[in-house]
Amino acid sequence: MAEFDALPEPDADNAKLNEFNEKWEAELAAKAAEEEATRQTMVEKAKEELAEWEKQQEVQRESKTSQNRQEEQVVLEDIEREMDPENGNPWERVVKLVEIKAEPAEGELDVSRMKSIFLQMKNKQK
Repeated sequence: MAEFDALPEPDADNAKLNEFNEKWEAELAAKAAEEEATRQTMVEKAKEELAEWEKQQEVQRESKTSQNRQEEQVVLEDIEREMDPENGNPWERVVKLVEIKAEPAEGELDVSRMKSIFLQMKNKQK
């Protein structure tokens, strides 16, 4: 640090340098204040948008939950109606649960015979 000791002290009388430094410090303080204000407005805007998004998500979740409950109720009513022995042929329910028209994919077992038997059983009961 001996190298720095040999440097002359800056003139205290250098008014222009002092004026520039004061002006520079004032500009920096103004920019910092402006940045802080901008940041605060962005934070507030983000909080508002997040709250709005959360409300939308809640409404969507409630809507989906309600829709799922209604669909589940319909399915349960269908199952209950189909389970009633007075409602006709039990083989109709079996055929309804089996995909009759689907072709077997490569590598799968051929179940066409089973499907045809289900259809025959359903038609016999009528």
